[in-house]
Amino acid sequence: RRPRGEAIWWLAGRLQKRSACFNMAARKPYMTFKQFLLRQQAISLYRDLLRASRDVSGAQERKEMRAWFRAEFERWRHTTDETTVRTLLAQGRATLSEVRTAIEMTK
Repeated sequence: RRPRGEAIWWLAGRLQKRSACFNMAARKPYMTFKQFLLRQQAISLYRDLLRASRDVSGAQERKEMRAWFRAEFERWRHTTDETTVRTLLAQGRATLSEVRTAIEMTK
C-alpha cells in the first residue's frame, strides 16, 4: 500500500499525461494545427457562400439557398478525416464559383 502523499503524486501525473492531448473541461480531444486551419477554411467558405446568396433576387430563393448551404455544412459537420475535409472544401469552392456565375447571369 502506498503512502497517502505518493498516491496524490501518482494521480497528478496520470492527469497531466491525459490532459496533454485531451481537454478535460470540455471532455473533447484538442484540435491539431491542421484541423484548426481546415476549420477556419470551412468557416470562411460558409461565410462566402452566405455573402454570395445576398445577391439572389427573391426572398424565398435566398432563404432556400441559405438553408441548402447550412444543411450541407451540418451534414458533414463531424467529419474528421483530413482528405475528406479537403475534398469537401474543394467541392464547396466549386459550388461557390457556380453560384456566383449563376447570379451574375440572372442580373
